[in-house]
Amino acid sequence: MEGLDFSRMLHYTQQQQQQQQLQQQQQLASFGHGGMEGGGGAQQQQQAASEAASGHADISSILEQIMTITDQSLDEAQVKQQISSRL
Repeated sequence: MEGLDFSRMLHYTQQQQQQQQLQQQQQLASFGHGGMEGGGGAQQQQQAASEAASGHADISSILEQIMTITDQSLDEAQVKQQISSRL
């Protein structure tokens, strides 16, 4: 049951990442069409968006690791329960 909760959390996090990336792309597109003055502004925004996306990828990776550990712990607990019920 806990695995399902983590799966939902991971799915929700991935949806949030996709929405944020879409918003960042839209912002970058607006900066590219005169939203910022000067030539370096769009490049700075693109770099900031890239760094933010990297942070979200790290969070996703951490959540996946948590899910894996939780699944392993659940499997171990089930095996221990089966062994103790046989004794």
